[in-house]
Amino acid sequence: MHHIILSFALLFGGQGPESRPAPAIITLKREATVRGADYTLADVAEIRGSRAADLAKIKIGYSPAPGSERRLMPTAVDVKITSAGFARDQFQIAGNGTVVRSETVTIIGKTLGARILSELQSSAPANAIVELPAEVNDMSVTAPRSPGTIVETTIVKPAGALRGDAKATVKVSAGGECLGVSEIPVRYRYEMEVLVAAIALHSGESPDAAKFIKKKMDVTHVDGDPVADLSALVGRMLARSIAKDRILTSQDLTLAPVYRRGDQARVVIERGTLRIEALVRVEGDAFIGSRVSVTCLEFNKTLVARVREDGVLDLSGDIVVNK
Repeated sequence: MHHIILSFALLFGGQGPESRPAPAIITLKREATVRGADYTLADVAEIRGSRAADLAKIKIGYSPAPGSERRLMPTAVDVKITSAGFARDQFQIAGNGTVVRSETVTIIGKTLGARILSELQSSAPANAIVELPAEVNDMSVTAPRSPGTIVETTIVKPAGALRGDAKATVKVSAGGECLGVSEIPVRYRYEMEVLVAAIALHSGESPDAAKFIKKKMDVTHVDGDPVADLSALVGRMLARSIAKDRILTSQDLTLAPVYRRGDQARVVIERGTLRIEALVRVEGDAFIGSRVSVTCLEFNKTLVARVREDGVLDLSGDIVVNK
């Protein structure tokens, strides 16, 4: 009778208790040195029994930072295995835990610093000098998972305005796997020949060339756009006072009026062979390119003139006023 029941069980897919696979035995190592950005169960344990190959591939965690260690407890391993779809009756964990450390490779700081300077300088803005405020230390990163894989270093220039102190990003990878990232302080310094005040100057004063000297200066932190050419002084006056030895900027200058309100000028009216001269009074401050009212003193007639680039007042091409 027992033989018949057992036969029916086998016929309809039943299994005897002796046919169930034994649970896999996972023995945690006391210490493990791992490679790559993360590590698997095979890196920290010896696995025997059913589905050992599948268990070996389960990702357990990220590799510790170079120079540090992490203790892996059996309970954490249990969570990782069950999360991967294994039932608890399919495995047994032995051991009290594993001290995990990373195998590392070292990027020489001196070599890295030279490369940072070379690459950033090649893409730096005009007049910029790239510097390292401090010596670059050796950079340790996790060794690539596969021994012999080429380790590559990528330099990413700072984002935003490249002026003053900034940070370049160094990314180390191998076989598409990121092994480490570090930020290195850099400095973008700017030098150029600019105009420097030879004496103290006051607001409203004419910026004559004799009042400035041309010097090569560090303009990294100058507030404004430094003036480098004497031609920028033409038709300008000082918008604010500047101290001796201060760098002149475009913000220190404003348009100087060619004529001021109340100035008198001689007008020459030419129409064919007819030529008439008269005096006019300028009714407002007049700048290059602007229009201004002028009053003929003899006839008390007001006209509108445009100030030409050469400083001459132009009245529609026939009437010209000379200062």
